[in-house]
Amino acid sequence: MKKATLKSAVIMGITMLLALTFLAAGLTKFAGVTQVVLPFERLGMPFMAKVIGLLEIAGAIGLLIPRLRHLAALGLSAIMLGAIVYHLTLDPEKAALPGIILLIFCGSLAWIQRPAPSDPILG
Repeated sequence: MKKATLKSAVIMGITMLLALTFLAAGLTKFAGVTQVVLPFERLGMPFMAKVIGLLEIAGAIGLLIPRLRHLAALGLSAIMLGAIVYHLTLDPEKAALPGIILLIFCGSLAWIQRPAPSDPILG
């Protein structure tokens, strides 16, 4: 397998795993699964579970659209930063580990998929 083909396959694999992960996470929040909504209720903002859920679903869809992949990965990285801060300040530290791992993957994907300086999306 050529090096470029292997790189593309790895990027697509990471993209698909992230998309499935965030789709599942977003659907559970949007559906109002009690265990998932509880942290938002502790903060006094149960409505934010649906908002974050919708953003995660939108991000998952954006990851699958090559032109939007970079922006979706950045947006999901921001959501993961918020989750990490929440878990480090209000929950046991071990609970932050999944968010840290997802942040690393989202950040890496955003970096790899960043547009070239001459790309019109940058202005």
